[in-house]
Amino acid sequence: MATEAPAAKPKGKKTLIIITALVLVLVIGGGLGAFLLMKRGQAEDEEGGEEEEALETGPDPEEAARRFAGIAKLHQQVVKALDGVGPKDPKTQKLRKKLAGQFMELKLAPKMFDALINNLRDHVATIRGLEKEIMQICVKHAGMPRKDFIAIFPKNETRPGWIDKQIKLKRKHSAALARLKPDILDRQQKIKDLEEQMHLVIHDIKEINREVAVGEAQARRAKK
Repeated sequence: MATEAPAAKPKGKKTLIIITALVLVLVIGGGLGAFLLMKRGQAEDEEGGEEEEALETGPDPEEAARRFAGIAKLHQQVVKALDGVGPKDPKTQKLRKKLAGQFMELKLAPKMFDALINNLRDHVATIRGLEKEIMQICVKHAGMPRKDFIAIFPKNETRPGWIDKQIKLKRKHSAALARLKPDILDRQQKIKDLEEQMHLVIHDIKEINREVAVGEAQARRAKK
């Protein structure tokens, strides 16, 4: 039987952060959008059937505590594996799959999943904002052609070496880039900090956001 998340308490915000981290760490690629929408739809269906379960008094506190303790322990193991051997290692993949299985047993309210999605979008918005600032520094202030920036910056969001390469090319804007290098590296470090916080590379974060958007669009079309 699926376990409902405990009702909101003083530590609710902390719980939300933990669950968000779990979602981002364990369900990467192919299906996060569908996963979130499926769980939200399941919660909405069960909310609609509350009258048939009038005697339901909510989750058992001891069972909920046991489930969350197990998830927290597995989450620590996944994070340790990610930091130690990386996301592609078989050990990491095995732990992530096990954690996903436990997480799938949870039954969360629709508002919780809305909060999860909004939290994801906040991170993506922060990343895009920093990328835009880097582009403005390079294009507007240093004079780099916009088409050149668009061609070379993707996949270099957190690599400081790319700016050194552009400086060494001795192009018309290279001197300005050298002068503005500290501002660029500052933004790149902030993006790197987000990667470390979420245990995901920028590409994966954006891909998750894209899949959520696709899943929501499909859900909207299905309701018509």
